[in-house]
Amino acid sequence: MKSEEVKAMIDKSIEVAMNRHNRNATLISTALGFTVMAAFVDGLLRILGKIPPFIGLDVNIIPDLLKQWTI
Repeated sequence: MKSEEVKAMIDKSIEVAMNRHNRNATLISTALGFTVMAAFVDGLLRILGKIPPFIGLDVNIIPDLLKQWTI
């Protein structure tokens, strides 16, 4: 093999590896993003009282806010 052919094969293998890496990184980032957003929305809805408490831990802040605003 000539050095040009070897260089072309190396460049092609690097290109394939980078494409695979980018695809895998995108899928992992997407899964983590959806998980974090789901946890955020769950916590927000629990704080607002739209979802019932989990394992008896009540984090609803609406009654406390209403007590502060009403005199």
